[in-house]
This record gives sequence, structure tokens and C-alpha cells, in this order.
Amino acid sequence: MTRNAGPLPPLPNLRSPTPIDYFAALLANKLAYLPHERDSALLHHSFKLAPSVQGGKEQEVTASLLCYGTEEGSAMSITVGKTLAFAALRVLDGHVKARGVKGPYEREVWEGVLDNLEEVGVRVEEKWS
Repeated sequence: MTRNAGPLPPLPNLRSPTPIDYFAALLANKLAYLPHERDSALLHHSFKLAPSVQGGKEQEVTASLLCYGTEEGSAMSITVGKTLAFAALRVLDGHVKARGVKGPYEREVWEGVLDNLEEVGVRVEEKWS
């Protein structure tokens, strides 16, 4: 389906709009999904782990994440928003004991989040060799 070059969308009704406000309104109109369209997000990482001791074996790890947007939300909103929400719930529920600024690479932060994401349709897969 093609999008026609129809009239411009209404301008934002702001007290003192800036050029970015107009640009955002234009993009929101031009990039809106048509009926039955959806987005997707695919992340794929592949890296090698060096052995920590002499004579150890090098390992290769691949991690993939796949998500399709739905009528309720885009793949981006699901993978970003729900990931953050699930991590925040882990803090509130007491699963994260540490306090202060913590990164998502810490086990107590991410451990349950991946399971929660799979429950809402985000496919996460790791392979170690």
C-alpha cells in the first residue's frame, strides 16, 4: 500500500511550538502504521569468551531476541517499556537486594526479566558452544 501525499497533519496546539514539535507531528503522520501493519525487532549478538586460565577452552555465545509488534504496542515499546517495567517490579518485589544505580548485566536484575519477556511474546534464545 502506498501512502499518498495528502494534506499536512494539523499543527501541534502548543503555546510556543519549536521546529522539533512540527517535525514530530509530521513524522507521526507519515510513519503511522496502516491497518494490518506491524513492526518487529531482532537483536542478535555473537561473541567469544576467552578462557580465564591457560589451557581453558574458548567459548562462543550467540544471543537472539525477536519480537513482533501487536495491536496494543510496537515491538520497540514492548522490548523497551516492558523490560524496564519488569526490572522495576523485581526491585519492588525485593528480588533485587542491592541499592543504588545497578546495570542490567547484574544477575539479580536480569534473571527474571527474560522469563517475563517470554511470557509476553518476546522470544529470547541463547546458544553456547
